[in-house]
Amino acid sequence: MTTLEDLLDRAEITNQVANYCRAVDRMDRELLLSVFHPDARIDLGARLPNGTVPEFVDFVWAAHGKLSGHSHQTTNALIRLFGDKAASEFCFTAGLWSENEGRIQEVFMRGRYVDRWARSGETWLITERWIAYDLRELREVSPLGERTGRRDRQDRSYAFLAGPL
Repeated sequence: MTTLEDLLDRAEITNQVANYCRAVDRMDRELLLSVFHPDARIDLGARLPNGTVPEFVDFVWAAHGKLSGHSHQTTNALIRLFGDKAASEFCFTAGLWSENEGRIQEVFMRGRYVDRWARSGETWLITERWIAYDLRELREVSPLGERTGRRDRQDRSYAFLAGPL
């Protein structure tokens, strides 16, 4: 039977995954670090660097800093609770745009964030992450209109989420 505490734990884990996507897309290092346990390990697969959270954040900043835009979303959440530990699998999509000789190319990925979690006080933190890349494609894209989002903390969403005015 699912308890109210189970629902709250699942909501907190789901919120932390949303924080992860927001942190990467807004290039918010502090928020990104807040999602992971300091001793967490990251496994990005054989072709990408694996290691500690600071190494992962440095890799993401270097790679995403070269892009003209990126966007990450999650769906299909599976969360298993084991007291103060948990495991989850969130399907994700990510579009990464780069410009080359006036053309914009997108790496579009579909995969899964597979995480182990530990409760730290009232907060759930990722202790281990494996990213499973299920589908990846490279395609040329034609942007439509102006982008209004920013890749920093000056994005208007920060003011909205700070509370009512």
